[in-house]
Amino acid sequence: MLRYLNLLSIDVAAGAAIGAAFFARILHVQLFPQAYAVLGLTVWIIYTADHLLDAYFLDKPASTARHRLHQKHFRLLAWILVLAVVADIILVLFIRRQLMVPGFIMAIMCAAYLVLNRWLRYVKEVVGTLLYSAGVLLPALSLNDDITFDQRLLITEFVLTVFINMLLFARMSYETDVRDQQQSLVTTIGPGAGNWLIAACFLFLAVVMTLPGPEILPVTRIVMAAMALTLLVIFLFPAYFRSGERYRLVGDSVFLLPGILLLAL
Repeated sequence: MLRYLNLLSIDVAAGAAIGAAFFARILHVQLFPQAYAVLGLTVWIIYTADHLLDAYFLDKPASTARHRLHQKHFRLLAWILVLAVVADIILVLFIRRQLMVPGFIMAIMCAAYLVLNRWLRYVKEVVGTLLYSAGVLLPALSLNDDITFDQRLLITEFVLTVFINMLLFARMSYETDVRDQQQSLVTTIGPGAGNWLIAACFLFLAVVMTLPGPEILPVTRIVMAAMALTLLVIFLFPAYFRSGERYRLVGDSVFLLPGILLLAL
């Protein structure tokens, strides 16, 4: 069951909604249920459209379970995607006015990403990081323009974690991406350079996490550290996590961890 939730990117959508709730708590703002629904649906739409486009342009059976599933059930998933887009548009009409303009800008950026995705190459992970992070942070930031240094630290840590996740996935899927002619930063610079880049990002994240933040609650530090350490374990033991694409299930579940904070506070 968890495997299929991951293959269909449902856990990713849930992680985005949980991340938005996490930063709403951190930035002391209140989000209504429709904001979470719009964000979760939008993230699912982007990921599913991306996977369907990849499956559509493949002229052979895909090398990954995710793309094979989207190949096999292409028509069904395409219809569900259309219904999700309609539902998302309707829900947008019920979100607060402060979120509408930023949300509209995000929608244009996401549409551009889907159109240009196959030509992004070495900036694909960078653009993906910016879009995912902006989607998670946008609801809270739109309602609070007085961001403290401690809050900026947590935002930086989160964005770095998202970027490491993107790079790590690109590195772990390097062989299948090459076979399926999928482009990424790692296929552009090579796996060796990819490893060095990921290591450098982990080091940078560690430095940021050691900076003093008097107003940051210890439980928040623990959650952010747990997210980073989970990704570090994947990086240090690639053979184990590459088997059966475990890295996707574990790596995507990282963004469910902020839910612990929401339960603890």
